Amino acid sequence: MHVFVVGRQGSPTVAAVRAVVHDWSAVGLVAPSVWIELADDCSAGGTEPAPGATGLRIDGGLAGRVELRSWLPRNPGPARVVALQSIAEPRGLVPVEDVTAFVQAVRLPPGAPLVNLLVPADGTEVVADAIFDSQVNVLVQPVDAADPQAVIEPLGTGSPTFAMHAAAALCTAAGLWTGMAAAPLDAEQPWSGVGVAVGRAYLRRLDATPVLDRLADEVYGTTGTLPVTRTQFGEPMAVVAPAAQLAAAEAAGYAVLGKHTANTRFRPPPPFQPPPPEKLGFGAALKMFFGFLRRAISGAPQAWANEVVRAARGRLEQGATKFFFGDRSGYQVVLTGLSAAPGSAVDQAGALQEAAVGFLSRNAPPGSEEPVTRVPQLWDDTVRTVAALADGGDPDPSIPLPGEGMRLVIDNPARLCPPPGTPPFRVPHGLPGSENGPIEADDPYHAIRVDRLLESHAEEAERSAGHRGHVERMATFAQLRHQLAAWVGQRRSAMWAISSGLAGELDKARAAYAEMITAAQGESDVDLDAPLAAQRRIRTGVLAWLVVLVVAIVVAVVLRVVDVISTNLCIWIVVGALLVCLIGAFLTFVRGQRALMHAIHRMRVAAKRREWLAGNAVSLTQEMFRLSSIYRQSRVWSQVVAEYVNAPFGAPEQTPQEQAVPARLTGDLPLAVTVATATYVPQAHEPVVYQARSQLLRKDWLNTSIALRRRLVIDHVKQQTGRDLENRLSTDADLVPGGPLRSFLEALRLPEIKTQARGIALTRLVEGIRSSGMGDRLLPAVRVEAGAIRSEQSWAAMTDALLTPQGQLSYDGFSPTGITNRAPAVGRSFLATDSSATVSPPLFALPTAPTQGRHQLDRFIVRWDLTHPVAPEDLTYFTPAPADPGGVGAGEQIIDVRS
Repeated sequence: MHVFVVGRQGSPTVAAVRAVVHDWSAVGLVAPSVWIELADDCSAGGTEPAPGATGLRIDGGLAGRVELRSWLPRNPGPARVVALQSIAEPRGLVPVEDVTAFVQAVRLPPGAPLVNLLVPADGTEVVADAIFDSQVNVLVQPVDAADPQAVIEPLGTGSPTFAMHAAAALCTAAGLWTGMAAAPLDAEQPWSGVGVAVGRAYLRRLDATPVLDRLADEVYGTTGTLPVTRTQFGEPMAVVAPAAQLAAAEAAGYAVLGKHTANTRFRPPPPFQPPPPEKLGFGAALKMFFGFLRRAISGAPQAWANEVVRAARGRLEQGATKFFFGDRSGYQVVLTGLSAAPGSAVDQAGALQEAAVGFLSRNAPPGSEEPVTRVPQLWDDTVRTVAALADGGDPDPSIPLPGEGMRLVIDNPARLCPPPGTPPFRVPHGLPGSENGPIEADDPYHAIRVDRLLESHAEEAERSAGHRGHVERMATFAQLRHQLAAWVGQRRSAMWAISSGLAGELDKARAAYAEMITAAQGESDVDLDAPLAAQRRIRTGVLAWLVVLVVAIVVAVVLRVVDVISTNLCIWIVVGALLVCLIGAFLTFVRGQRALMHAIHRMRVAAKRREWLAGNAVSLTQEMFRLSSIYRQSRVWSQVVAEYVNAPFGAPEQTPQEQAVPARLTGDLPLAVTVATATYVPQAHEPVVYQARSQLLRKDWLNTSIALRRRLVIDHVKQQTGRDLENRLSTDADLVPGGPLRSFLEALRLPEIKTQARGIALTRLVEGIRSSGMGDRLLPAVRVEAGAIRSEQSWAAMTDALLTPQGQLSYDGFSPTGITNRAPAVGRSFLATDSSATVSPPLFALPTAPTQGRHQLDRFIVRWDLTHPVAPEDLTYFTPAPADPGGVGAGEQIIDVRS
């Protein structure tokens, strides 16, 4: 409902009334209203509206200009118009033509209610131009009183509460009081002719939020402590000893990982097995010797020729390069033509090694690899287990929870998950690990990497401890490691145990990957050329012994020819040389063969290792990606669980604008308006708290709260974006921005979602108290803060007078010569009240809006007494009546002398 207040904003009285309404809106007493300045929006006294009618919208203590022609279509709804006229000064009058021009300018519906509200001061004269013909004209009686039967106080323009008295009448006639769903005269038809009714307004408002807030704190627990689950008899369930809560929570977290071992543990590849030694018999060894000897002798000439050609070619190439381009040229002359570089063939295992080395060398944040794994059951069990630790529920039987013969609960939310907004650990700039940024409270893998990096630098500094600078760095590293360990100790919890367990498995996978790559890189080109070098050395040694044999035979033959030695001696020399050379060649072969066999074995081992790498590197990479994916998911789920655990029932949140407006009334109130506050009495409310805890904190209360908040978030996202996240949260492994899980987490953190969850929790609290039969003990005492005399009494005593029918208004404010026996007679009394009060005839009940959130226990009563319409001349002057008509004898008729 849009309420438009039309008046001369330049009038001091109207401006003061608007300021009062502004103040009341800041504390939630009145609903939004739009104030219209006719002098700017419409031509005075004309029927043609000025272009672009504007208004000042007051809502929640904030005022802002709105262009009505564009604002109204974008904010559809019924409208109500109240013409506020200040009779105390001529500048406050509003002619009917101006109001009609405004209605036409903004194109309000024809059936919009229009009330002309006249606000006089004591002793002022009613101006006939201020009264509308064929409309509802209500004149506010210029007196104030705490209730219809109390002593009255005349209100003049100098009275401190005159503007508040006018504002109270305006809020009642316009239905602006919070809780009123309709105004008293919404269904009224325009009065025929010119008639004026006199009205009096009363308000009683009870703010019960202190009681409900205190009850919520007592039942749901204060900040930093979870409420303790109650047994079926209403007694609190046993709590794990504070010293053992961390161990119990971590044990439950590791139990979740243990249930899902197939997905959360590192599956290493089979270890590398070197090839077994190749066995040779004695005959095979001799055959290998003589075969190699035969090949060495037969290939010696060709090998010698190739060596000579290669050496000559090298000398020619170096000489030509030096002649044409110089010694430092970037060119080289090649005599045999260009050819492909050796080793250019694609090696899949080598390419995989290079790719893996490049991946491991990237300085990426932990867990930033592309995820590929979906483990919905793991996260369902995680949330359910964390909830069961706090609410005493029963999770999967394979996940043991703390308890010795009876179920125990944990009441410290920090032992379940670090609270949201926990500051990260920052490594000072310039120290190892600072280049990767701060360590977040949900990132144990990053903490492991930084700790190991600091440890390695500390060991390196310790080895160089002879220098003072190294000693200082070693002390710095030790102190930083100590601070990091203390920070990690404060973050440990059930969710940290799950994430750290996954981080440990991920670290094992990466260590195995690095070890595999390092071993594969150990085979250099020199090792691969070792067999050829060994063959060349053997061939050279064997050829040397053959040369010695040939020389010995030639020398013996020459000596025999020249008859220096005998034939027998020549034969003996030849045979001896043959035996010596054969033995020397054999020994040379044996020594060379050892190096050759060693080189061949290393080649076989390298080939076997490359084969093992080709068969397991891909699976190991996938294993590392799989664990990285689950670890990244654990970090996001830690944030989700943190929202659940640290604010299980939501939280009231205020925007910066709401925090900027005052939270209390800035002035007094008239006697007719009373604002009171319900007080919390520990002794009186103790049974209520006990019953509420018994009703609400049963087993699975946290799991129920999680399901409720999950539904709120899913419905909110579906309403905003049309996306249904119902079955996509626990299966979201991509974790991209805007994905299902991250969208859910962002919506879970919204203030409006937390406020809704808080309101639902308070509703359940009130319902639980009422269902236990303790509803009558919610408001034992009421403290009056403004309006009437400060006091402390019951709500019933404060409102009893308003619920009693009253036949007449006070006589002050009516013409002494008017129809005094008819003018103050109450024709109708309208009541807008909550369900705690019963409205019976002749009082007319007005529809009311249900209170929500923290105001569910609030009480209010709005009363509007209205007389029968009379002619304006019967209310000419507002002066006290000379005599009380009630003193006239029974049945005697009072005569109007003017008539």
